[in-house]
Amino acid sequence: MKRFIAQKRVPALLAGAVIAIALALVGNASATITFTGTGTGSVDRADVQAAFGWNNVQFKRNVSGVSFTYAAGPSSIEGESCNRLVNWEGVEHFSHSRQAYEATYVNTAEVQLAHRKVTGFTLTGRGQSTGPWAEPWTGDVFPPECYAGPWLDDSGTGWTTEWISDFNEPSELYVNFGDKRVFLALANPWYPW
Repeated sequence: MKRFIAQKRVPALLAGAVIAIALALVGNASATITFTGTGTGSVDRADVQAAFGWNNVQFKRNVSGVSFTYAAGPSSIEGESCNRLVNWEGVEHFSHSRQAYEATYVNTAEVQLAHRKVTGFTLTGRGQSTGPWAEPWTGDVFPPECYAGPWLDDSGTGWTTEWISDFNEPSELYVNFGDKRVFLALANPWYPW
């Protein structure tokens, strides 16, 4: 009789161990970060907690002070072109460029909620740059019309402008709290403005 009971307990213990291992693996699944060079993407709550070593109570207390930035560079080429058109034909072309070094942009972010709990952040785009460009413009001096805004009339006469940036290094996404800045992810190495 004892032998029969032991045989029934072994499968039950094995089943319990398999379930426990499966739950442990699901609980340890890593969160994901999506990030594009246009400043959009998402960051999971777990990634922010891991970056700062926060538990749930600390996260809840500090979440309003969390911000995201990304560093474009460290080396890039920034360019502008301006064209005057008459009857849709280009009659004048101006362009200039400059070497740029790391420029940090503040990302705008919205909090993701589920059942009134913060589950993550949605990155909604680039804000203002907080980094200076290191080199002066080289190339053409633009006439004032280039800065008046792109406009063309119905006959295709007027001005158009274009902004181009070619980054030699990937853009880096950071999460910030107070004076702490922690690296989270890389984005594509080239970003159309």
